[in-house]
Amino acid sequence: MLADLIKQNGITKACIVDDANDNVPVLNDLTNLSHEWNNLLDDIPLNNELVLAISEGKKGFDIDSFSADDADDEFVKILWSLRTKFPTELSELFNAYESTKLADSRYVQTLKDILEESGFEVTTAGRDFNLAVEEADIIFIDLFLHLDQTEDNLKYSINILKDIVRKRIDNPPIIVLISRSNRLLEHGRRFRDECGLIESGFRIYKKVDLEDKNKLIFCIKKLLEHYKDSIKVLRFLNAWERHATNAVSETVSSLKKLDLLDHNMVHNLLLDEEGQSSSSYFMDLFDSVLLHNFESQADIVNSAQELNQIDFSLTPTIQGLQKAPLQELVFKSIFMGSERCKLNDKDSIELGDIYKLASAKSDENDFLQLETESDNVWLVITPSCDLMRTGIKNIGLLKGTLSKVSYDNWSSDTKSNTPVIYVDSDFYSIRWDIKSFMTYPKTHLKKLLNNDVFYRTAKMREVNALGLQQSFTADYSRVGQRAILPPVFKVSIQLAYLDSEMKLNIFSNQEASQGLCYVGPKKQKIVNFSHRDYENVLASLRSLNLECVHPLAKSNVQNIIENPYSLIEAIDSGVEVGNKYKNISTGGNVLAKILFGEPNEQELKALKGTGFVFIVESSA
Repeated sequence: MLADLIKQNGITKACIVDDANDNVPVLNDLTNLSHEWNNLLDDIPLNNELVLAISEGKKGFDIDSFSADDADDEFVKILWSLRTKFPTELSELFNAYESTKLADSRYVQTLKDILEESGFEVTTAGRDFNLAVEEADIIFIDLFLHLDQTEDNLKYSINILKDIVRKRIDNPPIIVLISRSNRLLEHGRRFRDECGLIESGFRIYKKVDLEDKNKLIFCIKKLLEHYKDSIKVLRFLNAWERHATNAVSETVSSLKKLDLLDHNMVHNLLLDEEGQSSSSYFMDLFDSVLLHNFESQADIVNSAQELNQIDFSLTPTIQGLQKAPLQELVFKSIFMGSERCKLNDKDSIELGDIYKLASAKSDENDFLQLETESDNVWLVITPSCDLMRTGIKNIGLLKGTLSKVSYDNWSSDTKSNTPVIYVDSDFYSIRWDIKSFMTYPKTHLKKLLNNDVFYRTAKMREVNALGLQQSFTADYSRVGQRAILPPVFKVSIQLAYLDSEMKLNIFSNQEASQGLCYVGPKKQKIVNFSHRDYENVLASLRSLNLECVHPLAKSNVQNIIENPYSLIEAIDSGVEVGNKYKNISTGGNVLAKILFGEPNEQELKALKGTGFVFIVESSA
């Protein structure tokens, strides 16, 4: 299977980058061994023969003026060459150095053997890996390429790989970041982002797990399965980044033709009569021209067309590197930036403005305040052309209710909902009461805004405001909008089994779960497991005593213990979950069940045949 993927994707050349592959240490390696290093520096002046040997190799060496600050890589290289001639003096330091390399050397060899058995052409490299990785299709690189795990050390690797990726921007290598360090997860996201990669073409991997051949092959298999599709996504992103400058330049070039006289005439002949500010008008104009120029970039459009060729039947595995929620993208697509709102006066009123009660009500007899609770907002849906004419007396307002966003209340029905808005440092959804429309005197609303009774909490983009406006007037005339991205929420996943006494036993996760739950437009919920969740499942299966399992479930449980990756494969593409059991099957055989929350005593009976159940719970 892996050999087929290697051939299909043309991913044949692997390179292992680790300082364990270096034959000669450098200064930073030895200064990290402070005890042995300091002992050596103290002893050198006492050995005339060693001083003479160093002097012969290092030009200008003067033991009387030499200090630790004068030591460099050349000095270390000379000491290394003298280690067999002066074993008594140098063995303590270099034995300590070689012992620290021993474990890493073993891991490198294990990895090399597995890769070669799988059909890869494997090369190895140390710190100077620039040339070695230029043609590599997949790179396994140590997080720190020196014994001292410093910021400069980390930047060294990132900068070289960033340059490699830049040279191969439309066809970058797969990168697997490996380490024994407990800081691997901490630095993984930064390494990925600064190198210009996306998650489906990048992995972090503990060196200790390299000894588990099946786990390593599974990881590589998942990377290769999604390689071609991840390249399509990356090309699209790179096309946007490369051609954004072209679009901006073309926009600026066009708009520079509007000189001060043009601004003057637009204001005097058009805006002044309509009561609209120049700043808001020209920002809208510039936005439209910039969008046109983006859409006119051929490379962006061509790379976007490639997204249609992605194989959506395969679901990538969650890496668990602090995935940003898609809710943020949805919010930005619906609302203008907060700085943009500052172009409007405090008491200006425009289509799409959303107002919220600032604090306490100033007048309990005021109808607008009487109708407003702390979780209510009001949307201006009066047509822009009417608002621009100062003669209008009343403003049309639509009432909405805020609810914190979660997978239980997410709605992509934009007819009467705004799926997400950012208020008071948190994400909320808005349920609009289409029948709760009111008109309110414009002068009164301005007064409430000036007195800080209400404030503009956000400004909706015109197309979204028009959609809600049309929902109010007539369903059939509603402006069509793009489908809303599905939201994603963090969830905790635990495996449990039914024991011989009909009791549920929940395995304790070795690592914190990093599951994600996506919610579809019909509120279907799909849970995706991360690599860390897979490790928890495998560890749980290894620890399970078959004799403790319910007799009717032993056959299924035994098959899974003997073939643990059958269960991993079954959950790898995501699993639908609900408040009732959903089956996890492969080839018609039910391997386990899954549901939100722990099953009650009555529901435990359904586990007799399978024995296993995944329990999914919301995670903060």
